[in-house]
Amino acid sequence: MATVRQVQVTFDCAEPDVRVGTGMVGAERLAALDAESARLVGLGATQVRRMTADRVNESCIVMQDVEGNEFCLD
Repeated sequence: MATVRQVQVTFDCAEPDVRVGTGMVGAERLAALDAESARLVGLGATQVRRMTADRVNESCIVMQDVEGNEFCLD
């Protein structure tokens, strides 16, 4: 059986307080995620996959920056 560990990741970035989806639900939230994904693709990011909500997790979009580092829009 796999071991689950909780970790904290810190990113050094110019705008650390930017968040998408906070307080939004349903179609409004998905529209905000899609808009932010499109904005980031325009800046050179790549959309890797969209993870659909289930009973445990909300939807998110897995992205990759220009250096290949993955991050999630949630």
